[in-house]
Amino acid sequence: RLSSGIHFADSNFNSYFYEVDTEDIAPGRPFYATGGGYSGFSFAGSISRQLLPYLTLGFFGRWDNIHGASYEESPLVKTGDNYTIGTILIFTLAKSKTLVFR
Repeated sequence: RLSSGIHFADSNFNSYFYEVDTEDIAPGRPFYATGGGYSGFSFAGSISRQLLPYLTLGFFGRWDNIHGASYEESPLVKTGDNYTIGTILIFTLAKSKTLVFR
């Protein structure tokens, strides 16, 4: 599976995560107010394989990029790119007796 997306957020969401109020100012963390708008781009992929009827193994990865985002200049933002990779092991404990096939 592959997926990608362009993200947008309103000012309430962005201010919750990226705004620095006057009472939170510290050395290296100046006052910052943000608005809404473009919030970045993501690209993700995954692959899985059923090894046994009750066991599936999978791998996934995701890249998030916030260059040009409305909050990119926030002092709370440390990098414009984030990479996530992982492995997943799925144990199926029970299965419905009635299955719907597509």
